[in-house]
Amino acid sequence: MANIEKTLLIFDWDDVLFNTAEFKNDFTDGLEALDVSAAVVFETYQAAKQLEGGYSFDGHASLLIASYPEQAAKIRAVFDRSLSRVPGFVFTDAKQLVIAAGLKGAALGVLSAGNEAFQAEKIRRSGLELQFNFTRIVPAEEAGRHKAKIIAELLPQYEKVVFFEDTLDNLSAAAAILGEDPRLFYVYINRDGKVHQLPPGTTQVATFDSALVSKLCFE
Repeated sequence: MANIEKTLLIFDWDDVLFNTAEFKNDFTDGLEALDVSAAVVFETYQAAKQLEGGYSFDGHASLLIASYPEQAAKIRAVFDRSLSRVPGFVFTDAKQLVIAAGLKGAALGVLSAGNEAFQAEKIRRSGLELQFNFTRIVPAEEAGRHKAKIIAELLPQYEKVVFFEDTLDNLSAAAAILGEDPRLFYVYINRDGKVHQLPPGTTQVATFDSALVSKLCFE
């Protein structure tokens, strides 16, 4: 059994700890209530992801306002409202694990990808920020490689590192770079229930409130 104080749990943010789909639905519904067409919301969302630094509410709002200048204040208010609701989009099972693991003495960290300021704002507003020993945000492009580099730097400090991720490409990239290590465990969070081919050595769970997750984290 690993020393819990020498155990590090690393979490991706979106779709692992945070219900990104429902968060997106929230601001999409708000925009459509302003008679912004669903097609424009989708097109500008996709375009905002291509902006320098990646997707952010500021970038998305600017693109929408270019098409609906008379709605500028209301568009920004929709995004502000969704940010105020961030705590409600944290998965309950994820929050429970984070709090329980912290109380037991495990080290906790977030390895997210995307726009640094936007990701940091969501984490700050979640109510969980103080639970984490560190938060690192890497570029979305080649996120798996960037995350693997950080994990490699952290690994010598711990007896066990558990990496929770919902993107198979990121897990595959990390596994290819880090290889097999008896201290390192990869966990694919599969909340959609679809069948996926997993990278070698990867464990799959649907939620955090499972006996397998408890065993990985605390034994």
